Formats: sequence, structure tokens, C-alpha cells
Amino acid sequence: MRPTAVETLRGVEAALLEVIAPEMQSSYAQHTLETMVMTVESVVQELESSAANLPADIQTMLELLEQLAVALQSGPPANDTLAAAALGDGVLPGGSANEIHTALLARLEAAIVELEKLGDNRGEALETVRADIYLHLRDVTSRGWSFWDMLSFRASLASSRARVAG
Repeated sequence: MRPTAVETLRGVEAALLEVIAPEMQSSYAQHTLETMVMTVESVVQELESSAANLPADIQTMLELLEQLAVALQSGPPANDTLAAAALGDGVLPGGSANEIHTALLARLEAAIVELEKLGDNRGEALETVRADIYLHLRDVTSRGWSFWDMLSFRASLASSRARVAG
């Protein structure tokens, strides 16, 4: 029988530790190997936990986007990008759970970037939603299953800040 993705990654991890590691001579090579093993372990953890966490994450993101839509009605005028992130096109993204998660996460990322651009002009309702979004992202990241998504978010935020700065 063909090994699962997790079993394959565990095999790669074992080969790195049992075969490659003893051959590493330099500190740099050893450090690089340790980073590779940690990366493999992170992917394994993501694969093992994503199925259990995915539905709850989708539900939380839907709730956060709904909270954002309500806050936009009571807060300062929002830009079109923030409104589009909150409201989407009014239709739940289709496809697999992973595709739905990816689409909702993209909207949440776009929303948080736009909220950051508002600076101190967010108002209380939007500030509350902003804090809740960060709490969710921190929770997801601490579980480790969405580590790569968080890096995408950080890259989007850094890119946005660079464009705003200049």
C-alpha cells in the first residue's frame, strides 16, 4: 500500500536524522539540517491537525467577517477594499474545505491590512474587530497548522506598509 503524506514525511525526517545528520561536518550544515527537520515536522503537524481544525477555522473566519461587516455600518467610512473583504461578493466561496479556507483567509488578510491603513481612524467597533482578527490569527499560528498562511499574511502586511511608506 502507498504511504500517506504523513508517513512519507516521517520517512524523509528519519532519513535526514539517521543518514544525513551523521555526515554533516560544519555547524552551518548541521543548523540547516535542523531547520529542514523542523520544517518537515511543522508540515506533518499541519497535515495531522488541519482536518480537525479546518471547519472551526472556517466558521470563525465567517463570524469575523460578519462582525467586520456590522462594524463597517457603524464606523467611519471605509474604503472599497475593506468593504469588499468584509462583504465579499455575498456568496460563500465554493470548493473543498481547503479552498474555502484559503478564500476566507485571503479576505481576512485583506481586511486586516486595510484596517491597519486606517491607523487611529478606525473607531471603536472596527478596533474591536481588528483585535478579534489578530486573536484568531494568533490562535491559528500557535496551533501551527496555518504557519504558512501566517507567513503570507505577514508578507502582505509588510508589502502594504512599504507601499504606504513610500
